[in-house]
Amino acid sequence: MLVTRKLWGNSSCPFGTTTIYRGVASGGYYNHDGTPANLMCLPPDPVRPSNNLGGSIPTYTVEYQTGGSINHANDRNVPCAVCEVSGKTAILMIPSHKECPTGWRHEYSGYIMAGHNSHKGSSMFNCIDISLEQIPGTGGDDSSHQLYPIYAASSQLPRDGSYALTCVVCSK
Repeated sequence: MLVTRKLWGNSSCPFGTTTIYRGVASGGYYNHDGTPANLMCLPPDPVRPSNNLGGSIPTYTVEYQTGGSINHANDRNVPCAVCEVSGKTAILMIPSHKECPTGWRHEYSGYIMAGHNSHKGSSMFNCIDISLEQIPGTGGDDSSHQLYPIYAASSQLPRDGSYALTCVVCSK
């Protein structure tokens, strides 16, 4: 069985996996109503169709909106990679953890990031590689799809102040 997964925030697949392609993270505009919630990893070499239907929903680069110890990535565009994980049948993202359960293989760990709660656009929780790799030559706020670190705000959730929640991606 062949399992693929997207790696957000890094353009290199981990050891033991095969890179299918590297690309740039893309998503709906952060402040438009009705934008798609999921991100796409767009390859660097798009192929134009022979019959153009005309696009009606734009997609934008994804950029980090960070502060504190990870501010070096702020306003930079997010790379991605699509990786083949041979011999595995499941991929699992565990929020607020850094290690995989017994019997699972650690693929990568990082931070949970999503769109801001004050933005109208849809977003999903994504585990972004801890390296927060950036697309070279990008920067400056271009008002694209934006990713912010997530923290647990409800007293019913395990939390530690307003620190960004970690995540780990595991395979089995």
